Amino acid sequence: MNRGLHDFLVAGASDRVELYPASIDRALLTGMRLYRQRVALTTAAAIAVVIALVSVVALTPGWIGGSAAGNDDVVGLVLDPADLTVTLGGTVQFVALAQLENGSTRDVGDHTRWKSLDPGIATVDGFGLATAISPGTATISGAAEGIGSEASLTVLPVGVVALSIILTPPTPAVETGSSQQFTAVAQFSDGSTEDISAAAAWGSTSPAIASVNAGGLATGASPGDTAIIAGWNGLQGSSSLTVIDPPSAPVRIVVEPATARVCSPATQPMTAVGVDAAGKPVDVGPIVWTTNRDDFAVDESGLVTPNETANGEATITAQAAGLAGTGTVSCSQIE
Repeated sequence: MNRGLHDFLVAGASDRVELYPASIDRALLTGMRLYRQRVALTTAAAIAVVIALVSVVALTPGWIGGSAAGNDDVVGLVLDPADLTVTLGGTVQFVALAQLENGSTRDVGDHTRWKSLDPGIATVDGFGLATAISPGTATISGAAEGIGSEASLTVLPVGVVALSIILTPPTPAVETGSSQQFTAVAQFSDGSTEDISAAAAWGSTSPAIASVNAGGLATGASPGDTAIIAGWNGLQGSSSLTVIDPPSAPVRIVVEPATARVCSPATQPMTAVGVDAAGKPVDVGPIVWTTNRDDFAVDESGLVTPNETANGEATITAQAAGLAGTGTVSCSQIE
């Protein structure tokens, strides 16, 4: 029996001895029961506090059982850049991104284990900073969240330097809402080239006209001109991009002249054009010409040639883009 229990029991027993001198045993039993009740209440309170703390931890993002993305949500690991070329002595900062089940990514570089599989070509420190040591290609690996990934780092030979970056296509045009894929190619002093599209930093001088993603895919937003730029190893290349409104849909075909009088041996040229709702000309592609009378023949260019017996009226039809327009030609033969 510890000292606290002893003192408690003695005090309780003494009180009861004064009240009931003949019941010392019963007084001791009563004191024991009260002490046990106090211990039970104290233990229950401590357990309640522990349960409350566990509940808070479980619901805290990032802890086991929490609602935030944890290790179980990670489905892949991406190292950026995935493939890069540098000059001798150059450095590259790699970034590790965990891919989550919901399609988003999370930077996990602060607890990624970095390693160079070819330290004689390039080294990498604990923060993902790689340094080019000698010519060749090194594999940089990173591991986090129980998943590993690799990137490639090419070190150019001594004396070989990147001279310029060429973007293709050079001057494309797209409609609003449409996209154009650009490619960035680095040109080196030894005459070699390399596609650096995945490693380049892409940008648009006028994002309100066209934006461009990390892979060089530009999307037109509003009519106008902008420059698409790719930067890499201190160099920049650019290409102009023109964004235009999509053409209006044609609503009808207009045939000219609408009416004409023509008799053999004369001929009558007909023209047809597609127009939109505002009456503006719209390209409708090739025109197909037909006639409803054999004595008023029409060729593929719209030229009407009546024969010697042609008399009366014929309807000449122009068709294109699912639309049709008509004109009328006539000839009056006097007996």
